[in-house]
Amino acid sequence: MFRRIFLLQFILLTSAGFAQVRHTISGSIKDAATGEDLIGATVLISGTTTGTTTNVYGFYSLGLEPGTHTLIYRFIGYEPVEREVVADQDQRIDVMLSISSTTLNEVEITARKKDENITDVQMSSVRMGVEQMKTIPALFGEVDVIKSLQL
Repeated sequence: MFRRIFLLQFILLTSAGFAQVRHTISGSIKDAATGEDLIGATVLISGTTTGTTTNVYGFYSLGLEPGTHTLIYRFIGYEPVEREVVADQDQRIDVMLSISSTTLNEVEITARKKDENITDVQMSSVRMGVEQMKTIPALFGEVDVIKSLQL
């Protein structure tokens, strides 16, 4: 009985020695201009779908296999930052992200298409603006909308 327990413990301890160790890369992500924590920023391992996000304090923690990895730090409205990391021990890497500026083209909003009267298939409709109604003679000094449309 003692031999079996000793043998089982020996097998468990030696197999644990062959397991691959993971190293923790952690740190915080902040705004470079203000120093504010960026909540929900992402940290991705390049070439994989593995990653994490920062918590409400801007802190992240990511477990990596030993070796060299490229980490990509991203947040909406900020320039992404890439860092090459050698995962041979637990490390703390703090990152500052800078705001990205993007110039947008001019946007024009119109209420009516230019060729709406040609492409619209609705029949028996009349459009009359307020200015046009004011030019119609009014009975007893007030403009009547329904009478204006009938006229």
